[in-house]
Amino acid sequence: MASIGESLAGYYVSKADEFTSALPETIVNQLATRLIEHFQGDHERQLYAWREQVRILQAKLQKHIKTDPNAADWGIIIEYPLLRLQRRLDVIVLAGDIVTVIEFKVGDGGYNSIDKRQVEDYALGLRDFHESSHGLRIWPLLCVTEGPPGKLSAIDQGVGEVATSNAEGLNEVLSTLSNAAYQDGRKQIDVKIWNAGAYRPVPTIVQAAEDLFAGHDVTEIAAAAADRRNLGETTDALIYLIERARNRKQHLVIFVTGVPGSGKTLVGLNAVHDKRFSNAGQNPGAYLSGNTPLVKVLQEALALDARKREGIDAKEAKRRINASVQTLMNFLREYLNARPDNAPADHVVVFDEAQRAWDAAYGKQKFDRPKSEASLFLEIMGRHDDWAVIIALVGGGQEINKGELGLSEWGRALAVENDNPNTPHWFAVASPEVLDGGEATAWQTLFDGPPAAWAEREPSLHLNSSIRSYGSPSVPPWVNSLLAGNLREAARISQVEPDFPVYLTRSLNEAKEWLTRSARGNRRCGLVASSGARRIRADGLGVSLGAAQLDDLAHWFLRGREDIRSSYALEVTANEYGCQGLELDYVGVCWDGDLLWDAKLECWAPRRLNGAKWQSINQHAGRTWALNKYRVLLTRARLGSIIWVPQGSKTDPTRSCQHYDGIADALKRAGARTLSLKSVFDSR
Repeated sequence: MASIGESLAGYYVSKADEFTSALPETIVNQLATRLIEHFQGDHERQLYAWREQVRILQAKLQKHIKTDPNAADWGIIIEYPLLRLQRRLDVIVLAGDIVTVIEFKVGDGGYNSIDKRQVEDYALGLRDFHESSHGLRIWPLLCVTEGPPGKLSAIDQGVGEVATSNAEGLNEVLSTLSNAAYQDGRKQIDVKIWNAGAYRPVPTIVQAAEDLFAGHDVTEIAAAAADRRNLGETTDALIYLIERARNRKQHLVIFVTGVPGSGKTLVGLNAVHDKRFSNAGQNPGAYLSGNTPLVKVLQEALALDARKREGIDAKEAKRRINASVQTLMNFLREYLNARPDNAPADHVVVFDEAQRAWDAAYGKQKFDRPKSEASLFLEIMGRHDDWAVIIALVGGGQEINKGELGLSEWGRALAVENDNPNTPHWFAVASPEVLDGGEATAWQTLFDGPPAAWAEREPSLHLNSSIRSYGSPSVPPWVNSLLAGNLREAARISQVEPDFPVYLTRSLNEAKEWLTRSARGNRRCGLVASSGARRIRADGLGVSLGAAQLDDLAHWFLRGREDIRSSYALEVTANEYGCQGLELDYVGVCWDGDLLWDAKLECWAPRRLNGAKWQSINQHAGRTWALNKYRVLLTRARLGSIIWVPQGSKTDPTRSCQHYDGIADALKRAGARTLSLKSVFDSR
């Protein structure tokens, strides 16, 4: 039997014959020791539940081993902790190559959908993130000890449907496992090898932020893939540079780049909450974003999590969170209007989506200061006499607002400050993509010519692969090629993966069914559409959530499946302003006539609806924004997207069948897979 001191993930790990011969109280005591070490909560209730689980499992397995001696070699793991806050799998039974995940509800008398989704979510987490579970059959089982007779599901490749059972029905469960365990010469999984396998989850930005604010270290996220720069490496570089600036009494801008979904926001949050930074006697830095919906969703989620975890009231929770996660505009109002002569409370600020900084004209309009946003931040942080750091998180191809100047404005603003003898001298440390241009910056650079002498190059400041689309890293380059009009290259990229997760349908109902069936467990789905997608209202999608509907967006991203305000309802879309920087597991992209395919010129042709007629957008900036809107929409999914192109109408010129057919044809040529619900779900 595994002892407490062994470096195994599960609280109790053994073979079935060892488990059945052990004293129940010895097992429970071992579990209790680990519980006290790692988790808070109602320990007495947990101990009672464990005693019942051990009693039931021992009795059933002792009897079953007599009929199937092979079952003596099965693996038993009790309390397997996932690397998420306060989440543990009750029991894992390893029979042959079948990983059975059992969620026990001791004393309960009925099966409910929330518990079913919970155990299904655990099984999906093992499939996606647990090294030793890749390629194995995973069977989720909800055991309600006092419930009515349950229903067993088939054990298929991948994650099967959730099975249900009461305590007595576990006899049938074990028999089913024996019948399926050794088919086709399948081998028994070694319990210690399985248990020692790395579990590397890729949480959503909301989940990751909750971990950070709870004091957990998330720098190992997505470290499994060798071709991805570890988020920890970039965080280490940021902490080193912050400390260097403090020790040298420097004013410093650090430019971090990454492809869409690579974890730039997470790196910024991680840096200002890293224990090494706070333990060095520094005040925590502030995370600032001009993306108001992202800030709103993070603030609401983090405040709710703090209330649950710490038992504090809603007002105190919001006060704490809002000091650390702020909008850029609130920060500017405070230090330009309310306290125009004061240095900020923080020596370190994170400026998310820094390439979207607005121009001097907007500064004049908003603050009566004819300076760009980059210049204003350098002015405000320059009020620190000793040192200051701005961490500028830079993406590319996501500029969707008028007045967003891009990366070069930061170079101009820094040059102006450094030419002024009355302001602090600023240094810069930048990702190579910021200095040389690259896909992550949409080929923008900090300088028009050679880099300035005060700019230093640091390769570890570039995140080179998406962790959002962790199931399919080829999606971001596919989107870039698609929107560049290079359909042949997009098709080539789509063929690299046998299960490229971008589908195409002409039926909204079919898209909704795919989303609902795909979003198993607690995976989230939703519909998104461009703010210019004005004619999808004819198909019943007349409401779109943007940056002005902050409360509605928070409900949309955070509420559960039973709430009609949530994204699960598939009743309203979020537009590019409402969903930028956030993510869903499965996304339905509603593609309207605001972006047509021009077959003659082999490029996308953006339009805007003016009254009852579409008008072409010919200005370069307008065309760029139009393409970037769809770039945002097409890169929101973590696991898969389905693009719905309407059928159109023969009598409505604003919904031309020919135009919609041209869009669909271009997407097919680019490699989007034609949807067949039966073939897709039969293969899973």
